[in-house]
Amino acid sequence: MSSTRQSNTDRRLGREECRKKLSEHIHSRLGIKIIPANVRLNPRTNDPYMWRVLPGKEEFFAKVFFKKLSDHSISTYRLLCKEFGKTFEAVEPSPQCVTQKHISSVAPEPSFRTMIDNLKKRMRDFIKKFTN
Repeated sequence: MSSTRQSNTDRRLGREECRKKLSEHIHSRLGIKIIPANVRLNPRTNDPYMWRVLPGKEEFFAKVFFKKLSDHSISTYRLLCKEFGKTFEAVEPSPQCVTQKHISSVAPEPSFRTMIDNLKKRMRDFIKKFTN
């Protein structure tokens, strides 16, 4: 009976955690339940989501999203878990957004996080203008 190397176990656990977090993100962002095992970095054309990447980060994430989730290292799983919702997010697929196989930097609408961040900035600028 052979034992599994600890690094393989850690990688599998990292991949499972990453799939779970991406699945939860898709659900919270779009209201779509995708079981973690079915989450893809490069969704198929009939999948109900795609990934939108923050402008300026497309080249880096194109390399990440080009590969299957199972082909990545544990460091990539950690990066994806840290960056979803910040550097990239799930969006509904639409013909005008599809650029690189379900990876887009063109957005049909800003995310709530983007809108909130913009409003916070406008509020800080407004307060600064009238307190100086």
